[in-house]
Amino acid sequence: MLALKPSSLTHDQQSFSASAITAVYPVRTLGEVLPFQQFDTVTISQNGNTILSGLVSSIEKTYSGSSRAWKIVFSDPWYWLEHCFALDSEWKPVFSMWNKVSGGGGIIPKISLSAALSRVLNLAKHHPADYELRISDDKMLIPWNASCDTIGSLLQSIRRWSPRMVSYYDYSGARPKLIITDYDALTPISLPLQPSGEIKAMDVSLVPRGDLVPPCVAIVAETTGSNGYRVSYLSKYPEDGDPTLPYSLVYRTSVDFYYSKYSSTGEPVEDPQPVQGTRAGSLSYQRMKVRGRKINQNDMIKSFWERHFPWMKDVGAIAVYDKDPTITGKPWDGAEENPKGYNTSATGYELTDGQIHTKSIRPQWCNATVKQRLAIPESAPAKWREKFKNVGTLGGVPCFWEEFSVDLVTMDRPYASYPIDGIYNGEQPSNGPEEGESPQPSEGVPYGDIAKTVWESMQELPWDGSISFVALGEAQTRQYIGRRVSLLGGNPEWQNINTMIQTVSRDLQTNVISLSYGAPEQLGIEEWVELKRVNATSRTSSTLENMQGAPESTEYGFDPKPESPTISQHITKSTGESTPAPEYGFQVRLQKDTEGAITGAQMKPGALYLNGSMLGKYPQGGGSGSSWVTIPQTSGEVWLNVHFDQDAKLTGVDVSGIPGPVYPIRLGEKKPDVNFDYSFQIAYIEDDQVTQYALGMIQIPVFGGTFYPYGPA
Repeated sequence: MLALKPSSLTHDQQSFSASAITAVYPVRTLGEVLPFQQFDTVTISQNGNTILSGLVSSIEKTYSGSSRAWKIVFSDPWYWLEHCFALDSEWKPVFSMWNKVSGGGGIIPKISLSAALSRVLNLAKHHPADYELRISDDKMLIPWNASCDTIGSLLQSIRRWSPRMVSYYDYSGARPKLIITDYDALTPISLPLQPSGEIKAMDVSLVPRGDLVPPCVAIVAETTGSNGYRVSYLSKYPEDGDPTLPYSLVYRTSVDFYYSKYSSTGEPVEDPQPVQGTRAGSLSYQRMKVRGRKINQNDMIKSFWERHFPWMKDVGAIAVYDKDPTITGKPWDGAEENPKGYNTSATGYELTDGQIHTKSIRPQWCNATVKQRLAIPESAPAKWREKFKNVGTLGGVPCFWEEFSVDLVTMDRPYASYPIDGIYNGEQPSNGPEEGESPQPSEGVPYGDIAKTVWESMQELPWDGSISFVALGEAQTRQYIGRRVSLLGGNPEWQNINTMIQTVSRDLQTNVISLSYGAPEQLGIEEWVELKRVNATSRTSSTLENMQGAPESTEYGFDPKPESPTISQHITKSTGESTPAPEYGFQVRLQKDTEGAITGAQMKPGALYLNGSMLGKYPQGGGSGSSWVTIPQTSGEVWLNVHFDQDAKLTGVDVSGIPGPVYPIRLGEKKPDVNFDYSFQIAYIEDDQVTQYALGMIQIPVFGGTFYPYGPA
């Protein structure tokens, strides 16, 4: 390789960094002619195999007492990647990972590993090597901007999202080739601890590093939502993980887009769509907050009816006659154009505070009617029975029921807010969750898959340390970088090591090889923290652009100053507040179950009078505190039969479906030897309709001073 014999010759390899061969040559005088000049291209071989093709990167002359030497460093092609800056077209000093993923003005908030690597390597026009990507697990990462970064630095930043990637140079072809691959694609290596045909001696120092295995990875993505304000979205993996646990990793990134559940035309979409952010918000904006209360159909009395009819709180024994309420959204009947967010199915919440803008997409809202029949027991006090005019049975027990109805404004969510001046594009909900809102924010940038990528990558770093051995035969030139190397014949835990080799150091004179395990040098905890800074700049505000103060122009495709909100809550109660219908003596009413089937009939007792004196109220027999008496007739004629003895004293009153005998009381000088009877038709029942023939009271006629005919009254 050189006419001079080196006193030291080492080959140091590291993934995603420059590998180098360092040679130390003793010389008689420092003024001797060097065999190389800095930046000369070289090719170095061992046993006929090329082990490095690159350049002379450093020449150092050393002097110590009587010792004089040259220290020459030969670097592989990664040297060019470390020292060449990534410049976009027009020689802009700001490199943007977004350029390749935003063609046509579209917004794609993620980029694959292979696309990101190609994006960077395609700029390396001075790199004296080809490249090949062998990425089997092409995961996604978050794009970012970088100001005045080298190509090598950008590649290392990409690798932070997937530490399982490894790089090395293949010199088997006519031109060096940079290989970037998953270490899973490389065959694992097993080395014996005892001497063998490949190993002469071995030293081992390994430490399990559970602290490098994060229990949870979280990403906080900050963006400007549709409401013009900064919103944050937390993604984590595992989904039930706790980012506050020790050794968890939490990253922060800023982006200028967000996911929306509505398209640009305002139509709801099945999968959230990425939307370009508008601008950072201003605290000077006035905001409208819209709040709603859930209509709980499982507890309508407490959550709804008692709020609209406060007197129901005093009833106590009120119950639902219909198990489920009827909630109906009404078609829009306003004079103006159908409001943008009007949706007759948006009936989950009743509007309680704020006003809804007629141009709003969210919340969805509508005018609705809520109906339900409620019941009280037959024994309820009379003042409540006046509000429940229908008779029925509930659970086989007689009751009184009434249908209550409320017209009001309903919406599809418990909370929304939007600016009422400045920018407004029809999408105005807050990011949430606030005051009972769904835990899933309505806007944001979900990076759960990225968090999963990082978490899975970090699970492969459980060991730290090194092994050293004297290599024999093929073990001297084997590719160790990026491979999993397990150890046989010693500690059982070492037989299943899944940690990849990060650095390799070879003494080319003694064939002693040292392999280092653990996190890559670029993947220390400090570097993960640095990743937050790298990603803290969004696509439209890089570090340099912020310094230059060159904001993008804004063209509005919507009215930036909309009119004031117009829709507020308006409630109409159609039942329960009006004066109840009066009840009359001898009134007949039908009892029905919750399905509307007739289950019985009742009669209100009425007054019987004879010669101006009231004999009492009949029929009698009402129980349980009710003034109504159950009668056997549920169809056909209903007769009231009244009976007197020969002294014209009342002896009985009964209700029948047929008329009884009629023999009216006579005026005479002596007591007759017969009893007196009357029969009065009270009502006629046909299907579920009652035709009433007598109401209020009945005056018993006396034969003699009247023209009362014989026969039924």
